[in-house]
Amino acid sequence: MLLGAATGGLGGALVALPTLRLSGLHYAVATLAFAELLRLGLAAWHFQVREADGTWVGPAGVDGFRDIRWLLEHQVTPEQYLVFAASALLLVLAGLVALGRTRLGMALQAVGAGGLPVHRLRVLAAALAGAVAALGGGLYAHRVTFIDPAVFDPMLGVHAVGYALIGGLATVAGPLLGASIDLGLLEASRLFEGWRMVVFGGLVALFLRWRPRGLLDEAAVARLAAGWRRRRPPDAAAAVRPA
Repeated sequence: MLLGAATGGLGGALVALPTLRLSGLHYAVATLAFAELLRLGLAAWHFQVREADGTWVGPAGVDGFRDIRWLLEHQVTPEQYLVFAASALLLVLAGLVALGRTRLGMALQAVGAGGLPVHRLRVLAAALAGAVAALGGGLYAHRVTFIDPAVFDPMLGVHAVGYALIGGLATVAGPLLGASIDLGLLEASRLFEGWRMVVFGGLVALFLRWRPRGLLDEAAVARLAAGWRRRRPPDAAAAVRPA
C-alpha cells in the first residue's frame, strides 16, 4: 500500500511537470486525457507471474489484475476492513488539516501570490493528490479482489472533480461532503435509481452557476468557526469582572 502511494505520488508529479503552464479547465482536461491514455495502455498490457502454488497473477489486459486475495487469506472480515479503511481516511484528513496549519500548507492555499515558487508548489500538490488517490485505489482493490481498466473510465475523473465542486473547494471536508452526497444519497437511494448521473450533473451545473466554490468552501468554514466561537460559553475566569 505504501509503495502504491509512493508510485501514485511520483505519477502525479510526472503528470504535473509538462502541464505547469495550464490552469483551470485546461489543466483538468489534460489530466483526464492522460488518465484515459494510461487506461488504454493498461488494457493492452500483459504481465503474468507464476506463484509457488501454480497460479498466475498480474495484469492481464482487459481482464485486469485478479485474485487479490490478501484479505481472504488472512481472514479479515468486512467489519475489520471497514475499520481499517475508516482509520486510513481519518489519518489522511488529519494529515491534511495539520498540513494546512504549516507554512507549506498556507503557501499551497496562497499559490499565485507574488513571491511563491508556484511551479514547485503545483508539482508538490499533484504528487500529494496522486499519493492519496493511489492509497484509495489500493484499499478499493483489496476490497473487491480485482481491478480492471474499465473501472477507471473518464467518468471517474469527472466525478472526482464534481465532488469538490459540490462539496467545497479549498477545504478538507468539502470533497468528502461532495462524495457523501453523490455516493451516499444519489447512488444508495432508490429514489434516484436510473437518474443518478442526471441529478449529479444537474447539481454540478447549478453549483457552477450559483455557488462556484461549493457548499463548504473556505468562507463557509470561516463563518461556521466564527459562529461556534460566539456560541461557546464564556470562560469562568473571563466571566468574573472586577468590582
